[in-house]
Amino acid sequence: MRARRHLRYLVLTGVLVGFVALVIYAVVSGRTNSWHEVSCRVIGSRVVRADVQMPGYRSLTILYRGQFQLQYVVNEQTYAIWGNTSWVDDNPSFIQAKLAAHSEDQCEYLVRYNPRNPAEAVAKLR
Repeated sequence: MRARRHLRYLVLTGVLVGFVALVIYAVVSGRTNSWHEVSCRVIGSRVVRADVQMPGYRSLTILYRGQFQLQYVVNEQTYAIWGNTSWVDDNPSFIQAKLAAHSEDQCEYLVRYNPRNPAEAVAKLR
């Protein structure tokens, strides 16, 4: 009985977190939909922590995420932004190996920049 209640709590929490993430995505993408799109190129990579706290628990699950540094050009001025990859794991060496195996020639991101301030940009996987 207790396990069923705990499972129900986890499912409801997951649905709530998913809904909040969807709302945040809708607000951010709606705000940036009118921004200009530009091509990019990968100029670097890094592994960053992407910790997760499970609802009802005090401890964190330590995870790592890969990021690529993306370079884009607007009016002959060069800018850079960090774009998240879809790779998340508890082993930073695994993420580093995935990043190292990626070809820097291909930029699989869509970069949108604010025409009033080109340094303000968002990057998302295509």
